[in-house]
Amino acid sequence: KIPLVQIRNIQMILNEFNALSEYQQANKVWDGVFLDLRTNASHSILLFDLGGFYVEVYYEHNSNQIVRVKSFKSTKLLTPYLDQMNIKVLDSLL
Repeated sequence: KIPLVQIRNIQMILNEFNALSEYQQANKVWDGVFLDLRTNASHSILLFDLGGFYVEVYYEHNSNQIVRVKSFKSTKLLTPYLDQMNIKVLDSLL
């Protein structure tokens, strides 16, 4: 018999991500999938999917720096991105 070996999931879990420094978090998002970008008067907000959770990276225009990294699991927080999607474009792809 071949012994069963538990293989650790290589995807980072949310708690591990949150334990990283903000600098490490900002670099780690590039291991995920870039999903979308939204902007307001002062920030560009990049959305990434890291497998089991999402991350927003807030980039401040004036200072030219990342000022916040926000991680979450709730799909309700994706609403600002869904609101800006052009449904006609999506419909044409179907």
